[in-house]
Amino acid sequence: MSANPVGGVESCVQVRRRMKNFLDDIQKRYAGKKVIVVSHGEPLEQLYGLLTNESDVCNSEWLSNGSHTEVVWEF
Repeated sequence: MSANPVGGVESCVQVRRRMKNFLDDIQKRYAGKKVIVVSHGEPLEQLYGLLTNESDVCNSEWLSNGSHTEVVWEF
């Protein structure tokens, strides 16, 4: 995924911003609840990066097809 949008595809920076908005929404709507997130690889990578304070927005490749990762985020 590129740092710049190409051919109408979101950049990794745009995906990270969308996932940040998603986390903000989860905090407001589901405080004190457990939430399971299912998505495609890039949004999940960006979400994981936000939750772990990873600063390199466009260079994370930790997911493999059919994988799962548990992250406990207490807000």
